[in-house]
Amino acid sequence: MKIWTGDKAAPHFPQGCAVTIGNFDGVHIGHKHILESLKKEAGQRGLATVLLTFETSRKEFLACKCSDNTLSLRVTSLQDKLKLLVEINCLDGIWILPFNQHLASVSAQEFVHQVLLRTLDVRFLLIGDDFCFGADRKGDIALLKQQKYFETQAMPSILVQDRRASSSDIRMALQQGDFERA
Repeated sequence: MKIWTGDKAAPHFPQGCAVTIGNFDGVHIGHKHILESLKKEAGQRGLATVLLTFETSRKEFLACKCSDNTLSLRVTSLQDKLKLLVEINCLDGIWILPFNQHLASVSAQEFVHQVLLRTLDVRFLLIGDDFCFGADRKGDIALLKQQKYFETQAMPSILVQDRRASSSDIRMALQQGDFERA
């Protein structure tokens, strides 16, 4: 697996790629399910598998803009996240984009055109069922499914003990000292 960092370095796979996008903080059971499904779908299509993730996260970037300078709690550091992703062994590459003012202001349509189509040559996109993107998070699954150059599928939420597996829920459990739930 190869790792690219920054907006100037990007993965290129001649056959195109199957992509998933997200922070993947904690690399929990829901993330593992997405990655395993991505690998299966990519294999059926002869595509490379790529995770597009961000450093810092959108939440951290926006928290830095707040007056109290409170940062959201991370479940894992970038280094630990990468280690966990390597252990899952479902990816050909990880592209880490900096989440900054420029990326925060990119429209959803521009993100699709510049990042997904032009840079990554996405042929298949697998995202979580709550995925939003672009400036003001105006891009959604409906917009992605309108694209004619790649197929988009949304993964349904994974439930653990009747709760949605999510980094947000893990963070909340950690903040409350509920380590068993986390």
